[in-house]
Amino acid sequence: MPPINLQAFLLENDDVSSDVTAPGAPTGQWITWDDGVYYGRVGLNGAATWYNAHMFDVTDIIGFDGWYLTKVRFVPSDVEGSVTLR
Repeated sequence: MPPINLQAFLLENDDVSSDVTAPGAPTGQWITWDDGVYYGRVGLNGAATWYNAHMFDVTDIIGFDGWYLTKVRFVPSDVEGSVTLR
C-alpha cells in the first residue's frame, strides 16, 4: 500500500526529515454502474477492435479521495482474442 501525504523537509547539514500518513485499510468496496447481472455482449459480426471505458464523474467518486485501486473486475465474452486493461 502506498503512503499518503508524504512530506520531506531539508534540515541543516543536508539532513532530511519526513512525515507520512499510512494509508487506511482497504474496505473491499466495489464501485460500478451495473447490477452484477450480465445479459449479453457487443455483437461485432467478425474481427474488430473494441475500446470501452468505465468512467465516473468526480461527484460520484469524491468520497474515495485518498483511496487507491486494488482490483479490476470484468467479464470477457469471447475466449479468443486479447484484452488490455489500463
